[in-house]
Amino acid sequence: MRILSALKIKPSTYYNWRHWQPSRQEKRRESLKPYILDVWKTFKFYGYRRIAAYSQQTDGPKVSEYMTLKLITKNEFPSLYQNIIGNSDQYMKYDTQNNIIDKTRLEDDKHDYWVDILFKSLDANFSNNDFQISITDQIETDGKLTINQAKCLRNFYNNLNPNEQSAFKHIVSIKLRKDFQKNQYALLKGYDKDFIDMLLSSQQRKIVEFI
Repeated sequence: MRILSALKIKPSTYYNWRHWQPSRQEKRRESLKPYILDVWKTFKFYGYRRIAAYSQQTDGPKVSEYMTLKLITKNEFPSLYQNIIGNSDQYMKYDTQNNIIDKTRLEDDKHDYWVDILFKSLDANFSNNDFQISITDQIETDGKLTINQAKCLRNFYNNLNPNEQSAFKHIVSIKLRKDFQKNQYALLKGYDKDFIDMLLSSQQRKIVEFI
């Protein structure tokens, strides 16, 4: 206790550090690293987008483009990082890291920009319990939520700044193909309905006219 006092460290801070345990979300992210590395070793020409697409088409873990790029850091996997960034696609112009650029790359970079903004907000403000983490995991997988899942994000959305709200609308979408999903829409009222309507695609808006 005297040492803590001399270092101006609160006892609670010390005990929290001693007994710290990674969250379920952190454990899941750590568990994805070996999988991503294995995929890359099998398909060394794959960039992070192809690794994410491959994960969606197989029985293994589902990993989003954002999470693939986030987990492969320069510090932990320097050679893999360089190859993943370098193998994303073939382009004609180059950025400051000598990566080639075209119109598709610009659109992809814009998407990655929105993803980065949204998940920083989710990690900071929507990871307090297993339920919130499960919704964040689903957004990381493909961005698609059921109406009942999306409703739980209304207050989170309302507390975002305008740029974060733009990121949210670019990334999050609504599942509305199955009958039970349409039934969820039919039960919406008031602010919840307004919030879900905002996230619907133009095609989905035509569908709900008949619900």
